[in-house]
Amino acid sequence: MPETVLPGKQTSRPRSKRRYSITASVAAGIVVLVWLYPFWLSLQTSFKSDADIRESPFSPALPPTFEAYARAWKMLDMPNLLGNSLVLAAGGALINVAIIFPIAFFIARRRIPFADAIFVFFLVGLMVPQQMVILPLYRIAGSIGLAGSLPGLVVIHGVYGIPFSLLIFRGFFAGIPRSLDESARLDGCSDTGVLLRIIIPLSGPALATVLVLQFINIWNEFLFAVVLLNSSSSWPVSVGVLPVQLSQYFVSWNLPAAALLVGQLPTLVLYVVAQRFVVRGLTAGAVGG
Repeated sequence: MPETVLPGKQTSRPRSKRRYSITASVAAGIVVLVWLYPFWLSLQTSFKSDADIRESPFSPALPPTFEAYARAWKMLDMPNLLGNSLVLAAGGALINVAIIFPIAFFIARRRIPFADAIFVFFLVGLMVPQQMVILPLYRIAGSIGLAGSLPGLVVIHGVYGIPFSLLIFRGFFAGIPRSLDESARLDGCSDTGVLLRIIIPLSGPALATVLVLQFINIWNEFLFAVVLLNSSSSWPVSVGVLPVQLSQYFVSWNLPAAALLVGQLPTLVLYVVAQRFVVRGLTAGAVGG
């Protein structure tokens, strides 16, 4: 005999799902607003004059003014700071990928002895804070003549980001069928041939993910740059805006806000443009791992 379902019970579950969806959407919207409020406040501050900030610090900038941006651009020599950051972030990301990509290939795709132990050994680097390694890195850079220079810091960043990149690459490589490697070897490909003809063409999302995330991490990094660079002409933008914030007679709020926003604009644009590649790379790595 079929079970009789009361009319009230038929709609209770869909209604509960709709209520949960509405509650989750409202909660997510509140979190987004709270997260974006500091950015919005900095943006409004950068478009105000000092007098407007003192009179109404939380009101919208009406009418907006670009005076703070012009002053920050000239006072801080922003083209030089942005150029240094570009060299540092792009060079460090490329060195990082060039070093770790073949290592990740052999750990994930080749049955080498102690592959898992080697992988765990590299991952230990994720748990080591910068403060613990900064002095050894400085001494190593000094022993090879790269201490205090921008090229030396590029090399340091390329090496320091290896554990994070290995984690992403290994997870992505694990999701590529091994039958492709075996077919390529039957056709006469060596390990180098498999890497160049099979793995690299399929690793576009992982490469984009590592390059973008390493670029952003290096661009925003502060401690290595402020400690290891001797000359202010080599400072990246993350360090170059510091004198504005630490001025002895600090009376302006719009100038540091404008400088910081200009310094973060390239990474925001890069992430917006490459967001779908980053999401694909991280998702593929998670599934494959």
